[in-house]
Amino acid sequence: MAGSPGDDVRFASKRDAWLMVILWVTAVVLVGAGVCLLFVPGPVLPGILLAVLLLLAAVFVIWLPYTTAYTVTASMLEIRCGPFQSRVNLAGIEEITPSQSMLASPACSLDRLHVVCGGSGGARRDVLISPSDKAGFLAAVARRTPHLVVQGDRLVREEGAGA
Repeated sequence: MAGSPGDDVRFASKRDAWLMVILWVTAVVLVGAGVCLLFVPGPVLPGILLAVLLLLAAVFVIWLPYTTAYTVTASMLEIRCGPFQSRVNLAGIEEITPSQSMLASPACSLDRLHVVCGGSGGARRDVLISPSDKAGFLAAVARRTPHLVVQGDRLVREEGAGA
């Protein structure tokens, strides 16, 4: 994870085994249901269409955890989860702390980091992520955010840094 502040660093999401089992079982059930629909008596076209939709849903369910990643660029934290993307301005990050929140988020593990950002007009924005290398992630963000310092397993605003 070494590099200068200008290097982009990508971190894959940590994936909890129990979640992966649930996702793979869901995908197998979706594919199985789609195959079964092909053998149901009646009009063929609706069965084929529904089977294709179920297959696409299975692919989507498996696609998400294998594409969930976080890229720290010179000025942004880019979050990708399947087709979904969001960006967080590094300068707006107020703190990053450990979390085990079960709230929906672009994270494939409950071993998470809670990123707190100041938004425009004073609005606060929170995002939960689960980089597999949390220490490397915190170090990469710290190299690009002079107002934050690593304190153990978290990034906090440096004493005396402007708000």
